[in-house]
Amino acid sequence: MTIGEDHTPEAVASTLLAVLRLRDPSLAHHGQRTAEVATAIGSELGLSIDQLDLLYLGAQLHDIGKLGISESILWKPTVLSRGEWQFMRTHPEIGHRLVVDSLPREV
Repeated sequence: MTIGEDHTPEAVASTLLAVLRLRDPSLAHHGQRTAEVATAIGSELGLSIDQLDLLYLGAQLHDIGKLGISESILWKPTVLSRGEWQFMRTHPEIGHRLVVDSLPREV
């Protein structure tokens, strides 16, 4: 199989998470921890296995839009300006655009 050949939701998510791990391992680890907590809560709420799988994936990808945020903003060692915060707050929309055509809507 060549890169880009597998367009299943699982393959797309795996590729996005691999890119995230390469760019910012701590952010990828945060997504992993978030996914574990979210699915533990979902399990306690009685979600089905299929629902838990979607929840796990969504939680892992919840900050994927930060791939579209400049490193100068993302890793700025001082306080962000008002404009920088406004741009940082666009990461959910960026993430949505990254996954909307490739992953189930529930994710």
